[in-house]
Amino acid sequence: MAYCKMFILGQTSVEKPVARKFRLKTFAKEKIRKKKVSDLEKEKKLITLCYKRTIAHSQEKKIPISDLCQFVTEPRALCGQNHMPHKGAKSLIYTQLDKRYNTQYPLIAHSYSFSPTDSCVIIEGMNIIYTSPLKQFKVFLDYAKFLVQRWVASYFKKGFREVRILFDQAGTQGISPKGIERTRRDREDEEYNYESIDDNVPLPRTWMNFLKIRSNKQMLCRYLSQKFIDIVALEFKDPNQIFITSGGFHVGLDQSFDWTGVKVSSRGKESHNIVHNHEESDTQIWLHVFDSPCSKILIYSIDRDIGMIGLPLNFHEKSIIIQFDAKPGQEKFLNLNMLQSACEKDSDLSQLSLKAIDVKKCIQTLYICSGCDFVSFFAQLGKRVFFNTFFQYASFIAGELSTDTQGTLYNTNLNVDSDAGLLSFYRLVLCVYFNANRACLHDYSSPVDLFHSIDECSVFGRHIKALEVVRKASWKGVYEDGLLPSSSALKLHWLRSCWVQTVWDKVQIPIYNYPDIELYGFLVSRDDGEVHVSCQWDTDESIEKIKSNVLYLTRGCSCAKSKCQNRLCKCRKDGRFCGPGCRCRQCQNLTAVEKLASDSDSSEEDSDIDHFEYDSDFDEVPCDKTNIEGTIEIDSNGDLSLFEDLQEECSDYE
Repeated sequence: MAYCKMFILGQTSVEKPVARKFRLKTFAKEKIRKKKVSDLEKEKKLITLCYKRTIAHSQEKKIPISDLCQFVTEPRALCGQNHMPHKGAKSLIYTQLDKRYNTQYPLIAHSYSFSPTDSCVIIEGMNIIYTSPLKQFKVFLDYAKFLVQRWVASYFKKGFREVRILFDQAGTQGISPKGIERTRRDREDEEYNYESIDDNVPLPRTWMNFLKIRSNKQMLCRYLSQKFIDIVALEFKDPNQIFITSGGFHVGLDQSFDWTGVKVSSRGKESHNIVHNHEESDTQIWLHVFDSPCSKILIYSIDRDIGMIGLPLNFHEKSIIIQFDAKPGQEKFLNLNMLQSACEKDSDLSQLSLKAIDVKKCIQTLYICSGCDFVSFFAQLGKRVFFNTFFQYASFIAGELSTDTQGTLYNTNLNVDSDAGLLSFYRLVLCVYFNANRACLHDYSSPVDLFHSIDECSVFGRHIKALEVVRKASWKGVYEDGLLPSSSALKLHWLRSCWVQTVWDKVQIPIYNYPDIELYGFLVSRDDGEVHVSCQWDTDESIEKIKSNVLYLTRGCSCAKSKCQNRLCKCRKDGRFCGPGCRCRQCQNLTAVEKLASDSDSSEEDSDIDHFEYDSDFDEVPCDKTNIEGTIEIDSNGDLSLFEDLQEECSDYE
């Protein structure tokens, strides 16, 4: 049976024939198109397959799982499928601290309290260039004049003595982890790729697409740095007012340390006295804070790293206010001096203060290792979780209460005290994942109770075993982004945190060199003269072990008639027993336990088969063994039919 629907479109025409559409409806089966499976779905399918086979294999052999948990070579709690670190919300940290302290210390206000007299404003230039040009602006000169009016002239009108605009000075430190962020952010688009920028060059149609090209951003910084000098001289309202810009003159070019900034006043322009090689304006800002003679400093930056870098610094008599939101009517300001006082007098951190432990440094390191520009965030566990957990167990994590709990978080000096800091970091992660998986850890009242229940002679071994207990509890069998990373992966994460902490400790030093990133959990590769920086997510030993486990669960022989008793059997040829990944029939290449059990149920004589010793590398995990997808059948002849339905379901991996 068929139906035909006809449409007559307009009048007939000799020049343009009428187009008639026919839609034929029949009872024919609709064509099924194969959906393209994403890499994420494939990975989840593989993980599910390995989980099911491991559980079923353990139940069938009655062998406890002793070292399971991970089937993807990278810790998905720290990185995605693109091998890039997870990014998280740094923007909540000021609000989180304000909620904790606002009853006694109102950290955030909608205005700043000090008068402009004897005041300096320091502006992060990499933030203001993201201000999109207004529609009436046609060329780059219009945009430069607008920025001067918005960010320079407005503060001079308020009476500020100094205005400083600082740009990133990229390339002064050679190889750095910044390359990872550039890989994530950079785009190539010929439509928006500019060869040069000057006053009369038209503005791009889409400002954000223009900035995604790194060379464009570098040219813009060079252009604005020079143009600010030319325009700002007309904006002084007082002969004592000063404008300083730094960092943007050589960005993207061969660097020159002889001239990194310009000072403009009513007397003219001159080279600024600070000669530095800081790549990031985040750290450069604090050089200018201590360089300014003003006692009141207003910093504009939406990057929360700024406040955390400055948290442990001693400002002496200077008042520091950070503006992190400049939307009209929604301005927000953080009082950094008040935050320092609040941290020092926090009752939950009193035990640390009694032991002369710098609580501000601890909070700074906590901010770093829970995720920042060069350090991965933990999937599903944001900064709020890490900070709340730290305040809950601060004495256990960083208090050095006994020889078993050595180290504190700010022990980050490589080859000096970083190993002690690693133990403190292990305890932090232990507490965070214990709280996240509390429902699977009924035998322990707290992470402290779990830690002290571990019977291990060495301090390091006790930390590793405690982490393994919580790691098993975090095994959900769905996807591995909630799985606690291995101790080796956590150590590499800690090394990257140590690198950032080492750089932040040198913010008051104008000239210094970055530590060798290859010693801190980063990988450097060179391809046709280009340098590529990436993260080392785990050790080679751990990766090989994971690969071996996956191969054992998903690959094997397919012997149909030989019963796996000759060298044609791939498993026997490789010197191992048949396992869950095999499709063999009537297999006789079994472990000694399985062979004895099979023979006891059979009247067949024992065959002369040499058996190989196989040591299962799997760990015991809490699981419901009554709900297992898959069938295991051992008939009276000792025939083993293992995971038939799983192999059909996941045949892509066979």
